[in-house]
Amino acid sequence: MLYKKGMSAVVEGVLILLIVVGVASVVFLFSKTALQNMTSGGPTLMGDCQNIKMKISATDDKLNINNVGNIIIYGIAVQKITDDSGMELKRFPSAKVYPAQGISITYDLRNLIPAPASGEQTSKIKVIPMILKNPDNEESATECDVQYGVEYDFTN
Repeated sequence: MLYKKGMSAVVEGVLILLIVVGVASVVFLFSKTALQNMTSGGPTLMGDCQNIKMKISATDDKLNINNVGNIIIYGIAVQKITDDSGMELKRFPSAKVYPAQGISITYDLRNLIPAPASGEQTSKIKVIPMILKNPDNEESATECDVQYGVEYDFTN
């Protein structure tokens, strides 16, 4: 009988050791992934651009941007939309918009949409978000690809 009691203490010790090693492994793997994301700047640049969600509204003198996503927008670029290609007109690198917040940029938006050239019927702009390339330097904000911009039509 003494032999069986000693054996169950050994089995109990092995089981506790296995549980501790399992929990330590999970914590290690989680912290390793989190540390890699923090030191590498998180997800890739285009991955962040894909996840940005903005709502745009405007008046003649204000551009309103609401960040409805979960990624900080570190600035915007505004392009005029034409039939052949967009021409960049204005950058606002200091237009930082936190998730679930909005910002209004006071600017004469009629300057963003110059009078259409002959035959051109446009009154649209595209607001393109900017995100950080380097998380340690807010001056490293770079524009996302044009496809991640949000169009706004002044005729609506």
